[in-house]
Amino acid sequence: EQQFKKHLAGILYEDITIQFGSDMAPSLYQWIQQTINGQPAQMNGAILTTNAMNQIIDLKEFQNAFITEIAFPALDASSNAPVLMGLKIQPGQTVFQPGNGAQISFPPTQQFKHWLASNFRLEIDGLEQACGHVIRIDSLIWKQSINNQGAIGAFRSPQNPVGPSDAPNLVITLPQSQAEPFAQWFRDFVIQGQASDNEERNGRLEYLGPDRQTPVLTVDFENVGIFRMSPIAQSNMNAIPLVKVEM
Repeated sequence: EQQFKKHLAGILYEDITIQFGSDMAPSLYQWIQQTINGQPAQMNGAILTTNAMNQIIDLKEFQNAFITEIAFPALDASSNAPVLMGLKIQPGQTVFQPGNGAQISFPPTQQFKHWLASNFRLEIDGLEQACGHVIRIDSLIWKQSINNQGAIGAFRSPQNPVGPSDAPNLVITLPQSQAEPFAQWFRDFVIQGQASDNEERNGRLEYLGPDRQTPVLTVDFENVGIFRMSPIAQSNMNAIPLVKVEM
């Protein structure tokens, strides 16, 4: 029987996954905005491990990293729970370094306001009134593919380092009694086949601050097309008939 010796293949660095709220540096949100707008940038950084006195025990440096996934949090009008964004970062290379015992400082967290699941505002062209009755919005997960996956940093194609992106569907829930405008759009767009670019709509989702008026994060939607409506049966959790709309 012929046997084959194990050997090394290509190197693949695992994704870095983080969750965060409104207390990050503006440069992180700018990196997210650039990525979604089709201008992805490679970034360098490090994950620092500290002890109780904030002295650096070790650090994991990463280089030539792209954002590969952005998870905007789900929302629920009946919940005051804080919500977090999620991010996946694919590094071109990672290096482990022992710490030097240097002490670092963190900004005081009490100055930041949490995002709450109930603080949101959804608008879709021509459906503004119905959108005011939306009670739940599913998490929006935007993904970016990377070309030459497994190639280390500089060996990635500099001309075309990223592949196509995958925009998420917008999935909302609202009372069936308030869903007729969406139902009419569904009949026109899906049943009647009036699904040209002109029949698609634009919109936006705003994550609001504690005053429920000031946007702290905005997600803009372009060329939204409805494709499914499904009733949600009454239950102990749903006292009234609800409908889920997928766009």
